[in-house]
Amino acid sequence: AMKKNFVKSFFNKYICLDVKNADIKQDLNINNKINLPDNSVDMVIMSNILEHLVNPLPIALEANRIAKKYIIVGLPNEYPLDERLLILFGIYYDEIYPLGHKHRLSLNSIEKFIYLIWDQYLKRIYKFQFIGARFIPSSIKKALIKLFPSLFASEVFYLVKKRDIRKNEIQLPTTL
Repeated sequence: AMKKNFVKSFFNKYICLDVKNADIKQDLNINNKINLPDNSVDMVIMSNILEHLVNPLPIALEANRIAKKYIIVGLPNEYPLDERLLILFGIYYDEIYPLGHKHRLSLNSIEKFIYLIWDQYLKRIYKFQFIGARFIPSSIKKALIKLFPSLFASEVFYLVKKRDIRKNEIQLPTTL
């Protein structure tokens, strides 16, 4: 209900796809073909979805297929603080995450995935998250997230433009 109310505040008409409580009820790990025509949706929003999929590539390609022009991809930066500090020194641990996620994503692996599918992004926005963040002035949050996104971003959102992709043109590496 919260997702639908959020979406309603931006769009007059929308189609929600989820396992339950949605317009299209579908488990994307079982069936990765979305039953919508090519170029049928003004904008596809994939927020906190790809990390739950065994293979996110087919769904990213489906989103690209059904979108008319733009796709928003939102993914969590899942590393706890101690591991985020290691990431600052170039040490990454991308592996299966036990909390329902099939992929454990760092900002580095998210960026690689975006470039793999869409070659570029039009805009990237980080969501600031840190214990006690509400007490930190906005200007300091902006500076911290700009300097150390891997440390202070809980999520990242990319606006990408639909890309003309031929079948079998893109192959996903074994790990994100």
